[in-house]
This record gives sequence, C-alpha cells and structure tokens, in this order.
Amino acid sequence: MNYRKLDVLSANGSVVLRDGPAIPPAEWEGLEYVDWKSGGDTNFAPLASAMGMKVLISDPYATVEEPRFQQVDLATLLASSDHVVCLAVANEATERLINAEAFARMRRDAVFINVSRGNLVDETALAAALAEGKIAGAALDVGRAPDQMPTPAIAAIPNVIATPHIGGLTPPAIEAQALHTVEQVRALVSRAVPDGAVNAEAWTRKI
Repeated sequence: MNYRKLDVLSANGSVVLRDGPAIPPAEWEGLEYVDWKSGGDTNFAPLASAMGMKVLISDPYATVEEPRFQQVDLATLLASSDHVVCLAVANEATERLINAEAFARMRRDAVFINVSRGNLVDETALAAALAEGKIAGAALDVGRAPDQMPTPAIAAIPNVIATPHIGGLTPPAIEAQALHTVEQVRALVSRAVPDGAVNAEAWTRKI
C-alpha cells in the first residue's frame, strides 16, 4: 500500500501535500507550511503531526516555536514536495504566488492543488508546466473564471481535475455558518463586538 507523505507549502498561507513511497504509518513524514500564522489552515499541521508525520513550515512572517515542527525556506519546500496544496489568503502579496519560477522548482512527479483562490496562481505558467511535463498534474476547485470557478481552458487539460469550490459546504457547515451570522448580527444590534472580529480595537461605528 502507498502511504502518503504530507508536505505543506504555505507561502502566505499555502499548503503542500507530499506523496511518499510505500512506507509504514510509523514512518510517515512531511507536512510543510508557509505562512504559519498569517493565513491558511493552521489546524493542518497539528493533525498531520498527530498521525506521525514530520512537519516542516516555511513562513516569512513568523517564527515557528512549536517543537514538533521544523521551519524551512520556500525553495526547499517546493523542491521536496510531491503535492503542493495552496491554502493562502488572496491579497497583493500572494498574487501569482505560484508562478513559473515556483513550478520550475517543483518535482516532475509533483501534483499541484489549489483550493484557496485563483489569484494565487499564474495560470499561463501552470498550463505551461503541465504541457512541458514540469509537474505531473493539478487539481483545483478555484480559478480566474467568474466567481472564482476553475478556468475552462485549464480544467480541460487531461491531467487536471477541476471541481466547484464546494468542498466545505456540508450540511453541518452550512448550518453553523447561518447560526454564526445570526449571532454576529445579534451582537452588533446589542452594540457589542462580534466574536472573531479581526479589528475590534478599531471598531467605532455602533448600530
């Protein structure tokens, strides 16, 4: 059986998954994060570590102090990962984060996965990397088409899997989102700061 090595890239929140050789679970390793705290899914590394994986993190904005994890640079992360999974936030700093240079650093047997936002990827470079065999394939549920849908030209490439961006829309998640929205409105009407507000210290407008 082939067991997975997880490497996570998280350059400004991105993540990399790595497929390893057939090895027993006790020797699973490889989760690399870039942007440990600035964005992305910070729950991923602890989960991978709990499964016995070695966790590597690359984050230009934070120092990783958790002893279970090892901090590395992005170039090392790209070069060593079998699966590169983007979970970065979309902003000016992450625009085309995964570009021709990034694809050139990846392994030829690597698979690129984007489940964040289409803005993070230079799609011309992605198409070229796939056509030239610089990477083995890609899977994505976002792109630069309207509503962040996967771009049809990319989705049509044989070694690409493309789906809608709905992986998290389970019934419990939908219910939780609705209830959380109601709780936030209730807090605002009560002139309170909603739970999870990211700029509470700057909040001045009251309802």
